[in-house]
Amino acid sequence: GCEWSTTFTIGEPEELVVELGGDTTIHLGDVIRLSLEEVVSDPGRVKRVMMEPAELQDSVGRDLYPVKSFRYALTVVDSNGCRASDSRLVVVDKTRFVYIPNVFVPGGGGENGVFYILGRYPHHVTRIRSLRVFDRWGSMVFERYNFEPNDPAQGWDGSVRGSRGLPGVYVYYAEIEFADGEVILYKGDVTIVR
Repeated sequence: GCEWSTTFTIGEPEELVVELGGDTTIHLGDVIRLSLEEVVSDPGRVKRVMMEPAELQDSVGRDLYPVKSFRYALTVVDSNGCRASDSRLVVVDKTRFVYIPNVFVPGGGGENGVFYILGRYPHHVTRIRSLRVFDRWGSMVFERYNFEPNDPAQGWDGSVRGSRGLPGVYVYYAEIEFADGEVILYKGDVTIVR
């Protein structure tokens, strides 16, 4: 154990404890917060903090958005040389949460008035690399590149070459880039209803 000076303390200080919590599964785009206040019994006593793996050393007190599963360990040392540590496994579930509507009502107001792409988590989808829409004769009626998800202003309002697009089925291709760097091509159809 640790050596305590009995000159200045009445009894021994509380035991230093690190509790990171149990192993956990998060979704790609979720946050892990590495803050001492939440995991150390007496953060004011801590003199040294060591994180493993070493590349996490600078992330104490910051938010992490991990893109792959990892195990980390936190060790703290106080002024008496006492140390405490704990480790935790974080599994990153890479299920792709993207919602692309299959029907919309241009000019109908509300969320359903524009055809746009939604990512369920704020940091899950990095960007939409491209969104292209074609009519049933194969003519491109809409294209947009390199924009954020969840923004109706970036979507297609149903107009075709300046006028209202005819009701019916259109085909889309969307290249979506995720937080872990993977780019996936989504294709499908969307129906304009008026």
